[in-house]
Formats: sequence, C-alpha cells, structure tokens
Amino acid sequence: MAARQKEFKVDIVDNRILSELTENPSIQIKDLARRIGIHSNTLLTRLRRLERSKIILKYAPVIDYARLGYSIRVIIFLKVETKAGWEDSIRALADTEQLVSMTFLTGEYDCVMEVLLHDRDSLGRILRMIQATNVVSKTTSFFAVEEVKKPHEFNPLKNGAWTS
Repeated sequence: MAARQKEFKVDIVDNRILSELTENPSIQIKDLARRIGIHSNTLLTRLRRLERSKIILKYAPVIDYARLGYSIRVIIFLKVETKAGWEDSIRALADTEQLVSMTFLTGEYDCVMEVLLHDRDSLGRILRMIQATNVVSKTTSFFAVEEVKKPHEFNPLKNGAWTS
C-alpha cells in the first residue's frame, strides 16, 4: 500500500506568494520577499515546501505562439467508440506536437483537444491522425476567433481568496 501524502495547508502567506508568482513569475526573490513582507530565507523555505507538495509544478515562461507562426487555434471534440484499448489509443495522441491540451469529458463527447497550427492543412493532417486510431467515430472542430482570457491569466488567489 502506498504511503499517504501528508495534506499540505496553504496559509495567507503562501497564498500571497502564489498570487504574486502568478502575476509575475520572473520576479526576483528579494523583491518578492519585500512585497510579501517576509525574509528572503523564509520565502525560499516556503517555495521549496510549495514545490515538494506539488502545488508549484513548474516555473515557465508565457510564450506568444502566434508570433512563432502558430496562429490558428482549433478545438476538436471527439466521440469515441469505447472498445478495448480505446483509452490508450486516445492517450497516444497526447504526443502530437501541435496539441496544447487534451481532456476526457462526460456528456455527448468523450474528449476535447486544443491544437495550435501554422496553417489549415495542418488541421487535415491532425484529423487524419485522430481517425487512424480506429476508435474515434466522430470529430467536431471549431476554429477559435478570439481568445478573451488566456490560461496564464487565471489567478483566483489575486483578491485574497485562499483556503486553510
């Protein structure tokens, strides 16, 4: 039996750290400590604890992929025939270079994929690859026209909301 991981409690200081890092992930440690009102060593200890507890998973830049030529965003819904091995076949699609996210769903569709593409022809290649799994019975694709809020802008901690 696997050992149970000790539940991590986030306090108001951790909340402020997470909120500030969400707003400015490249902030210097000394500046972040000053903004929060704690010593740099205390901040580093708390950051390591947040990392060990898997609350902070990664420090990463936010990249504007449209400026790199990935200007077409498509949401693809998949209806899957739930025969033997279907889930592994769908999970294998996660290695697709253009795939931004993939989520299993409840309801009319079984999975949704978000892809970023250089051109419209790329969509045809991806749809053929999806159909080649032989477990997808239907795809429905939507071209995104405008992204109003980006994932990196999500910060429910910004206004002091936190759990203990």
